[in-house]
Amino acid sequence: MLQKTNSKKIFQLKYLLLIPAVCAMLFYTSCSSEKENVEDNLADRIANLSAEISTKETLTQAEKDALVTLIYNNFPEGTKGISGEKGKLLYEEWQTENLSDVPFAKIQKVPAYPGCEGSNEEVKKCTSKLIQTFVGENFNTKLANEVNLSGRQRISVQFKIDRTGSVIDVKARAAHPSLEAEAIRVVSTLPKMTPGEENGEPVNVIYALPIIFQIDE
Repeated sequence: MLQKTNSKKIFQLKYLLLIPAVCAMLFYTSCSSEKENVEDNLADRIANLSAEISTKETLTQAEKDALVTLIYNNFPEGTKGISGEKGKLLYEEWQTENLSDVPFAKIQKVPAYPGCEGSNEEVKKCTSKLIQTFVGENFNTKLANEVNLSGRQRISVQFKIDRTGSVIDVKARAAHPSLEAEAIRVVSTLPKMTPGEENGEPVNVIYALPIIFQIDE
């Protein structure tokens, strides 16, 4: 009799312990379902927004900024990389550099080197010519001799003319680091230009510049 009573009490204890576990499972299932519903709704909204965007030929800068800001503000804080004022500055820098970069060859209204006027095609040719002239006159070709290079030297340079007309983000690739450094130095001293425009708004313009010269042996 005593054994049956103890067994009954143990069973009741196990039952009581099981209740919180079942409740927790039900709560988890409820939360999971709710989360799935939210994710489904969000996915539908994103799909609808994507479809709406795809019907437009181009987006204004204001629309691009609004979209990226919306995405950024809805990321969990831990996924933004760097939070606070520094994170905001890095995000704004990324936004400036990536939302409006257009190649020089495809820009609707090309950047204008000081003194270049006329049609868009005339300004394009004038700007390219004066950039090449400026770099050719200011580049120290003697550096190649100093690092024992000879023959035909080619330096590939890429930079941006930003929305204010300033030259930024200069990168170079050459046979020797000293040539790369010299190319970056010279291109960084290019004068401020009239910025390029896309859809009537100033944008960053990507410019590729090959620097080629011959070193006699």
